[in-house]
Amino acid sequence: MRAETAYSGFWSFQRIRDFVSLTKPRIMLLVILTVLGSMSVASGAERLAAAAVIWTLSGVALAVGAGGALNHFIERDADRKMARTADRPVASGRIRPPEALVFGTALWIASYFVLYFHANPPTAFLTMLAFGSYVGLYTPLKRRSSICTLIGAVPGALPALIGWTAVRGHVEMTGLVLFLLMFFWQIPHFLSLALLTRKDYAAAGMPMLPVEAGVPATLGQILLYTAALIPVSLLPYTLFGSGRVYLYTAVCAGAVFFYLAVLLDRKDAAPKWCGRFFAYSIVYITVLFGVLVFDS
Repeated sequence: MRAETAYSGFWSFQRIRDFVSLTKPRIMLLVILTVLGSMSVASGAERLAAAAVIWTLSGVALAVGAGGALNHFIERDADRKMARTADRPVASGRIRPPEALVFGTALWIASYFVLYFHANPPTAFLTMLAFGSYVGLYTPLKRRSSICTLIGAVPGALPALIGWTAVRGHVEMTGLVLFLLMFFWQIPHFLSLALLTRKDYAAAGMPMLPVEAGVPATLGQILLYTAALIPVSLLPYTLFGSGRVYLYTAVCAGAVFFYLAVLLDRKDAAPKWCGRFFAYSIVYITVLFGVLVFDS
């Protein structure tokens, strides 16, 4: 009877929710949409094969879930010190660290085999590169240096290249342009979030840029990378012939993005303006990729 109770407790609804939470579903959704958008652009006028889409997205989702689970495992002590992360499954003790480690490792191995055998080897390699740089570089660097933001932008941008390579079978210039677009977008996107949560990061001893260099330096970086993002966002039109709808959208959306960055600087990173800037950054990249898909 005891064993039966323990077994049912192991598979309780809360446990299932906690294991799902380990995979960071919101980040997974953003990555999947990025890969799918990139695949759509790479396919051009040709229809994507359903099997290729399903296998690629499944493999990428497994890799993102693996990275999330191992991130929970590695950062469990720091998570306990931050109000917004203290209730995470591993930090709170609802899932034991070895369980998260085994779960994440299993997803990682499954991801590689799915992508290698059902997508193509270059896609599997790029996905493993994203996974390795996220878990092996970005995550430990968060406790050592604010340069982690730049390092973390690499695995965050690789899904755009992964989607392209899944269709074309090899790395191409257009895929690299999409990678650059995601890379430059991520810096202001993440730094605005870091401004919102800088007290938590300070409490956990994580030297993110607002903690290590201060608010004015962080605002300067947001302005710099937002300004750099605008010409990068025009490359699909200037180099690869995306339509005028994309061009007008990129110019207008980029101008609004930069204007909000200027306002954020003038408002001295007030929480309300950080929140607005962060929210718009998500709208910006969603709209830009959406228009790119339909106007390429």
